[in-house]
Amino acid sequence: MSSGCLVKFGGMTPLQAIVAGTRTSAELCGVDDVLGTLEAGKIADVVVARGNPLDDIDSLADHDNILLVLKEGKVASNRGEFAL
Repeated sequence: MSSGCLVKFGGMTPLQAIVAGTRTSAELCGVDDVLGTLEAGKIADVVVARGNPLDDIDSLADHDNILLVLKEGKVASNRGEFAL
């Protein structure tokens, strides 16, 4: 389920939906020691998006808004032309 659906149909705020898809999911899967939050010693999967998803959660579903993706700390996509 997308974050937008959690907001529209699940009654969550955008922040609650993002946390549900990251930290809470890792906790439920028993992998929160290595995933789910951005902390030293954890595997870093990070998405940099255009705009503020707290203002428009559906912006995360638009591929054109995804500027940078780091998978396990390495660049997987760099559409925003960030220097890394």
